[in-house]
This record gives sequence, structure tokens and C-alpha cells, in this order.
Amino acid sequence: ITPTALANFVLAKFDDFNSRLLSSENSLAFYAEKVIQDKFLEIQNLSGIFESDVKLLLQSQHHSIDNLSRALEVKAKDLLKRDNESISNVSMNIKYLTKDKIQEGRHVVNNLSLKLKNTSSGFYSNQNQKLNSFTDKVKLLNPENVLKRGYSITRINGSTDGVSSASEGDVVEIETFDKKIESKILKTSKK
Repeated sequence: ITPTALANFVLAKFDDFNSRLLSSENSLAFYAEKVIQDKFLEIQNLSGIFESDVKLLLQSQHHSIDNLSRALEVKAKDLLKRDNESISNVSMNIKYLTKDKIQEGRHVVNNLSLKLKNTSSGFYSNQNQKLNSFTDKVKLLNPENVLKRGYSITRINGSTDGVSSASEGDVVEIETFDKKIESKILKTSKK
């Protein structure tokens, strides 16, 4: 084998390898593009399915929220209605209880007023009797009335205080109901 034939042989092998390499490169590019297209289509299909599922889920959640909102509104109205009825009942109870308490208070005040009138009337009558009794006693003790019963008032030198210490020569004044008598002490003696 000559060096030229060897070179031709090596070149032929190189060309054969190069053409197989180019063929493989083209096949690889074709298959890579096909895989990319298939995956792209698959992603588009999955994206459509995902978008559809998300829309369905959102619609379902929207319906659930609407239903819950309506149920909450109904419950709130029901609760407000019950609370209003309860407040009305409490208000009526307070009104009747207040009316009863006012009537009860009036009854108590009327009873106390009657007791006070009776007590004060009795007290006034009792005090009036005592006052009349004192008035009668004062009238009995009035010096004029005492003098009418035969008693007299004795004064020494114009005073009733010094009667027990009277001495000879003092002026004695004796007052009876209808007279005044003046005299001089002539003599005193111990009892």
C-alpha cells in the first residue's frame, strides 16, 4: 500500500464518519425539534386543562361564597329579628314592672301618709290634752287663783326672799285676793 492509497483510505473513512456524523446531527436536530414540538403541544394541552380546571374551581368557589353570603345574610336577619323581639319583650317587661312598682310605691306612700295622719292626729290630740292639763295647772297656780282660795303673799321690805330673816321694825306687806295690808314687825320668835 502506498502512502497515497493509505491517505485515500483514511480520507474515505473520515468522509464516511463525517457523513454519518452529519446524518446523526440532522437526525438529532429533527428528533429534538419533534420532542420540543410534542412537549410544547403537551404543555399547551395541560395549560388548557389547567385553565379550564382553575376556571371551574373559581366558579365553584364563587358559587360557594355567594351561597355562604346569602346564608349569612339570612342568619343575620334572623338573629336581628330575634334580638328585636327580645328587646321588645324586655322593654314591655320593664314597662309593666315599672308600672307595678309605681303603683306599689303609691300604695306604700298612701299607707304611710294615712299612718302619719293617724299618728300625728293622735300625737296632736295627746299634746293638746297635756297642754290643757298644764294650762289648768298654771291657772290653779296663778297667784290670783291661789289668793282666791284664802292664801296670801307676804313681802318684807318689798321682797318675798327675806321673809325668814325678818327682824323687828321691818315693814311687812301682806297681799290677799282683794286687799294689801302694810304693818311693822313688833316682835319675832323662833318656832
